[in-house]
Formats: sequence, C-alpha cells, structure tokens
Amino acid sequence: MSRPLIYLITTAGIPNYGDELIAMAWLRHLARERPDADVLVDTVRPSAAAETLAGIHPSVRFTSTLWPVALLSPSWEAADISRFAASIVADPARLAEVEERFKLLIRPDGIPWEASPDSVLAGLEDLVSAEVVHMVGGGYLNGIWPVSLGVTAGVGAALQRGAGRAVMTGEGIGPYDAGATDVIRGLIEPFTLVDVRDTVSAEVAGLAAAQVTCDDVFLDLGPELYATHGKYDVVVNAQADHGASVEGLTEFVVSALSRWKVEPGRVAFVECRPGADDAVYKAVAQSLPEVAFVPVSEVLADGLPAGPGVRWISTRFHPHLVAAAAGSPGVAISVQPEYYDAKHSSLIALGSGWPMLTTLSDPVGWPEGEGFDQAKLKALREQKVAVAERVYGTRRASA
Repeated sequence: MSRPLIYLITTAGIPNYGDELIAMAWLRHLARERPDADVLVDTVRPSAAAETLAGIHPSVRFTSTLWPVALLSPSWEAADISRFAASIVADPARLAEVEERFKLLIRPDGIPWEASPDSVLAGLEDLVSAEVVHMVGGGYLNGIWPVSLGVTAGVGAALQRGAGRAVMTGEGIGPYDAGATDVIRGLIEPFTLVDVRDTVSAEVAGLAAAQVTCDDVFLDLGPELYATHGKYDVVVNAQADHGASVEGLTEFVVSALSRWKVEPGRVAFVECRPGADDAVYKAVAQSLPEVAFVPVSEVLADGLPAGPGVRWISTRFHPHLVAAAAGSPGVAISVQPEYYDAKHSSLIALGSGWPMLTTLSDPVGWPEGEGFDQAKLKALREQKVAVAERVYGTRRASA
C-alpha cells in the first residue's frame, strides 16, 4: 500500500532565515504528527533547502516544480502568469512548447535553476497525487514576486487533476495592484483552508477576521531557535534590499551604538539573506572594526543571538519575531512601508513591545521591555496548532 503524500510549497532554499524557519516548523510538526506520510518540499532551490531541512522528517524529499513552471511564463502580468502555470499543470505535455525556455532559468545571483523538463514532469505527477498541497507561510504572495501567483494557480489546476486538498497557512498577502488583487482572490477560492498572519493580508485577500492567526513560526518556537550565550549586548539585522538605504542605516546604527555607549566588541550583525545583509555591516565595520558578523548558516544551526539582556535593531520581520520571543527588547525599522509596515505592525499588535521606525532621522533610546509575554506566546502557539490540526489532524485522532 502506497504511503500518503504531503506536498509542501515554500520559498526556503534562497536561503532566507524566516523561510527556513517556517519550513522547519512544519517539517517538525509533520515528523511528530504524520511520520506515516512522505513529504515533498517544492522550493526555489532544492539543494540549498536540503542542507538545512533534510532529516527533520523521516521521509522528506525536495523538488523545484511549480516555481519553474511559473517562471517559464512569457508574461509576468498577474492574469497571464496565472493562466500559463495553470495550463501547464492541467496539461503537462505543453511543457514541450516551452522547453527551450528552461535554458533561461537563471537566478539573479547567476545560479542555474535546479529544474529540467523531466524533473518538472515528475514533480507534477507527485503534485496531483498528493493528499494535501500546503502553501506554507511567508511573505511571498505579493506584486514584488508575481511568480507566486503562478504557483498558486498551479495548485488550483492540480486540484482539478485529482490532488486531495489545498491549504495555505500563515501567509502574508500583498501588496498588489487592483488587478492582481482580483486575481489572487480568485486563485485562493479552491483552497479548503486559507490562514493569514495579519489583518492587512486578510483585507487584501477578502478574508474574514477568523482567518487571521499569526506567522507559522509560532507553531514551533522553542529554545533551539535562541542562542543565549551572552556574547553580545546589541544585535543588528540591517538589509540592503527592498529599497533600504545602506548609507542611512549605517549612520543610524553607528549613532545609536554611540548614544547607547555600547562596546563595539559586544555588537553583532546577523545575516538573514546572503548577499543582502552584509553591506551595512561592512560599512559600519569601517569605523567599528570590532563588530562581529554572524552568517545565516550559523544562525540556523546555533540559534539567533537573543534573550533578556540583548538589545536588538532589525529591519526584517522574523528576527523581530524570534528575538522578541526570546525576551529581547528592540527596535524595528520599516525600510519599505508598503511591504514591511504590515509585517512589523502585526508583531507589535501581538505584543512584541518593539517600536517601529519609518524614518531614520529620529534618535532612538535604549530599548526597554521584555519582548513577548510567555502567556501570549503559549496562546499564539495554541492558535497555530489548532490550524495545523485542521489541516493534518493528530496522531491520537488517527490512531
């Protein structure tokens, strides 16, 4: 008798700290609750995802199937990429019409996409046989990355071909323009469960308040995510993508460290996305060479440096979430208001205790507070576990 297949769709493997954490959380949950199933993780870069995620579930494999299908679209307009991806999933023989385009699948960092016509065909066969197709959370459903619309459309087409159920959890949806908003609302209609992490996402997708919970990382927060070694008094994550000002962030951080009278040797910069999170560090290190740099590989392996005695500055969402959960007070900086305001504001609304800055011109005082209250974290985890049980049930219930 064949084993049931669970098909997870994620952007892990870029790599990006938050995306890796979300995928890890669901794989750990499935290892506990669904060890009977095979799990196929559809991601942007399977080999990199496997370095972090392999072995978490006893029967996990990795593919890149729906992502390259969407990328093969001749047009990235919302309606066009959605129709194209859905048509390929509905009739995989159509891949022959765009086979030459596989040669063009080169990531922005110059790495060839890990996909071929044969691997995509095999992945599509797995997709349509899945018991559950699960788009795990993250901030990828928006107009910045229109390819995600094609992925979502592909899931809908898979349902038409026999896939069991489609769900999405912990999604951050938007921003989209008006036309793309209509497209995403239509694409999520076949999903039996749609769960988002903030009220702005619910408004964009036209969802009810009951469909708003929290980020998927709350499903599996635990001490393994925190590095409480006490090496640092201040930890910074400062990105250079999403229109962030490297010069402005550099000046802000140097000024804050001086005003807070922090020894540079007690300061660390944490990388979340390689290639996007070292520019500010390098600029600060020109004047403060003692500051440390912690690569994302070390953060994922050893935990995020955080805890009650560690102050934080973060432009990214998931360091804000995890550091506040560990008890760190901090400051969030929104470098792209239309994208990051909703993300950071959602954590503040849940009780992180961090202020959010939308300008770098105002001085900020020494962060105070204790991050998330432990009772609140327990409630958020229970809320997320309830979502997981709606998707996968429990071992007790299935025994």
